Amino acid sequence: MIRLFRVTAWVKRFAYNVQARIKGKVRKVGNLEVTEVDSAESDWIKLAQQHIKNNGKYDQIVSSLRVKESEGMLKCQGRLENSDLDANTRFPV
Repeated sequence: MIRLFRVTAWVKRFAYNVQARIKGKVRKVGNLEVTEVDSAESDWIKLAQQHIKNNGKYDQIVSSLRVKESEGMLKCQGRLENSDLDANTRFPV
């Protein structure tokens, strides 16, 4: 999976650099940043979750798993909600 995210991040960087060149902005060079890979991963998660939203049983899934939408992604709620862990751990995708 990490290969998919990294390739997606490189493609997104290429698209950014093409637009930056046209608009006269500074292009990104060097190794990928963690934020770029994380953004690519989020894009793939959102795309996969679109299939769930288009499914006829979406309402049943939401009620049984206590799913809420946050930042465009579906995240489960549970007993970890009141813990001191970071938000991504308390509300898994």
